Amino acid sequence: QELPLAALSLRVLGILFKTALAEQIHRDHWAFQRREQNNLQLSRKQAHAAELSQIVRDTFKIQIDDDGEERLSNSDAVNQVVRVRFGFESLAVDDHEQSPRAAKNALHLILKQGTAAALQQAIETYRNLPPGLQPYFAEHAPIATPNHNAAGSSNYLVMRDLAAMELLSDVVRAHDHMPLDSNAERVIIQTARQVALAFQALHDNPQTVSGTTNQLERLYLMPLSASIDCLCDTQSFTLRAWVEEGFYANGLHYKRLMSYLNEIRKQEKLLRPSKLGRLHGDAHSRNLMLDAARQRVKFIDVESFATDQDYIMDYALLIEDLALYSYLPRGKKTAHIQPDQISVQADDEIPSRNTIRYPSFPPNSRAALLFQQTLLTQLASFAHSIGDVNWKPRLWLAVARSLLMLLERQTRNKRLNGDGRENLNLVLVIYAEAVRLLDELVTADARSQQLAELPFMGKRVASREIDERALMRQIVQWLEKLPFVTVPLTPKHHALAPIFCRRPAKTFCGISQQDPRSAVRAHSVRAAGTLEGYGTVGYHAQTAGRRRTIQRRPRGAR
Repeated sequence: QELPLAALSLRVLGILFKTALAEQIHRDHWAFQRREQNNLQLSRKQAHAAELSQIVRDTFKIQIDDDGEERLSNSDAVNQVVRVRFGFESLAVDDHEQSPRAAKNALHLILKQGTAAALQQAIETYRNLPPGLQPYFAEHAPIATPNHNAAGSSNYLVMRDLAAMELLSDVVRAHDHMPLDSNAERVIIQTARQVALAFQALHDNPQTVSGTTNQLERLYLMPLSASIDCLCDTQSFTLRAWVEEGFYANGLHYKRLMSYLNEIRKQEKLLRPSKLGRLHGDAHSRNLMLDAARQRVKFIDVESFATDQDYIMDYALLIEDLALYSYLPRGKKTAHIQPDQISVQADDEIPSRNTIRYPSFPPNSRAALLFQQTLLTQLASFAHSIGDVNWKPRLWLAVARSLLMLLERQTRNKRLNGDGRENLNLVLVIYAEAVRLLDELVTADARSQQLAELPFMGKRVASREIDERALMRQIVQWLEKLPFVTVPLTPKHHALAPIFCRRPAKTFCGISQQDPRSAVRAHSVRAAGTLEGYGTVGYHAQTAGRRRTIQRRPRGAR
């Protein structure tokens, strides 16, 4: 009878090796049976642990409110970052009939939502970050989470190292509308310094840019021009007239937007970034988290990371978000600017149809002001260390760019479409603040003045009034050059500086710093002089014992 090859081989081996072969077969069989038994026991333990876990989960009730999900990223982000707030309570009780629990919204979990391909791309970007930068970003590691969703639903990535950290926006808002004691001030200052240190680590070692390349056009003017085209789209909302004709905001007149961009192009040498480097690209206050000790800062998003950019844009976006965007009324969140505080209508003082009045930003927030001041102090130190002397004018331009691109983004997503009056008013407030910054930038350069301390000063300090005081000083300097005029005092030394004619020695006029809109009070017109170019200065003139008021004199008026 023919035997299979395996059986024949086994018979041959048995004849040759006998006892040794039998022992080896027994050992192998025993090892195989042992492995099978261990695997069976392990599977039984795992099944039992799953049963116990399910029982434990059934004794706890997870509590998520309707507003427990908070979207942290911008609406056009590739992957949406979501914070889920939750609490729990247990059915089990102790001797005192008290059950272990966590209050609603006491705990949170940071998730990144998107397609599998987009999440995988985020993980690869995180892995490819330059050496030393990974500790400043939330960990992007693949985590196997049970998928109980239907086919085609979103995928989630758990940001597991952010569970014990707080959003920067929450840290600052916790101290809003309250007097800042010494402890609160230390918290805000420490927070701003740590954020600045994280920025400096990100922006370290920028590269010098060749003077032949027009980086101002690429980084600023082209995006601004694209935003203007979007804002002038009549299908979006009625903003075309404001962009093309100008407007009045809080009693001050602002020109059409293109006129400011033309002036900025003339300042290319001043505003051109001299160094380019790394940029986070989306560093708003809900994209940065801090630990309880305010010693560590982490950026959540990594998808917006870019190179060959102007580092000042990260500071601009964060300041714009903390000082303005966070205070706008939107959704169910409690805001500090109410819709009824925004008025878009002509009044008796300004009959123009393009007129808006609104409170200043940030409204009554010492915390936001202190954060700005500390952050800009750190920014000035970093800019000095890399030889960037023109960082401040560029900051004004970058904040205005950020605001206009915010409007473009909201318009493109149809979130502010003008169907409701409140939405349109928010659009106009954001646009007015962007143009205000451009106006301050252009005006400061034209008159060789310094910009304000902060982009958003809170209590409104009318820049035009400051400009008019400077204008009065220029008038005094002009009058000093006339052969028949002497000025013994200047406005900064006295509230009213009398200006005398030498022949005859009579008072010609007085310059008042406290009353800039009626600043020139003429007492005698024996000496004639022409104030070229100052036609908008109102003043009182007295001739032959009769007083008359002259306002808005034409250019060249005597």
